[in-house]
Amino acid sequence: MQVCNAGRTAYQTASTCGSAALCDAANARCNVCQPNAAFCSGYVLHKCAANGQADNVTTCTGTQVCNPAGSCDPGCTNIGTAASASFSGGGSGNWDATHMINGLNATNACDYTWVNSTATPGANYIQLNWAQNRTVGMIHIDTSANSGSPAVCTSASLGGAGRTLSGGNVQWWNGAAWVDGGTFSGRTDDFDFVLSGAPVVTHGDSNLRNHLPDR
Repeated sequence: MQVCNAGRTAYQTASTCGSAALCDAANARCNVCQPNAAFCSGYVLHKCAANGQADNVTTCTGTQVCNPAGSCDPGCTNIGTAASASFSGGGSGNWDATHMINGLNATNACDYTWVNSTATPGANYIQLNWAQNRTVGMIHIDTSANSGSPAVCTSASLGGAGRTLSGGNVQWWNGAAWVDGGTFSGRTDDFDFVLSGAPVVTHGDSNLRNHLPDR
């Protein structure tokens, strides 16, 4: 930042701002951040003060998700049931991919699906597609634990016990390419998984997928 000298004969450097965007010539100062700008770092909201002199930090709590527009918004709306589901291969008929997003939990143990495992790591996947852009912060995986509690379905010798998702790589579509949203492993029961950089906005028709490692 430059200011006119006392003799009004030349400009002299008053201070060096972090970037050109932080140089506030109208007030002859360097700003801490761009006025009213906001961004999310996970569930932490950063929102710059109107005068640019303070980065106000808020941690979104409970089920809230961070909105980069500058607010903590109500979270955990189940948009999974509005998607279409597909996978690399697995259950069919009463156990096809549609049962992956039926909104039911493990107490409905006969209503589930599974994904085949192969010798090729990363070749197996489950995928959710929406017809329009969706904001996603977290996914919930509901399984039937190895213990078989609650009571599980044994119809057609396809018992529900042990139908767990132990690990994988979650990705989302940004409109041009698949973006890694994080990995998980060692899971033995139900769990929630928060995507890296959440919330993220999936684009287009192929929105969210989970690549499964060789098991």
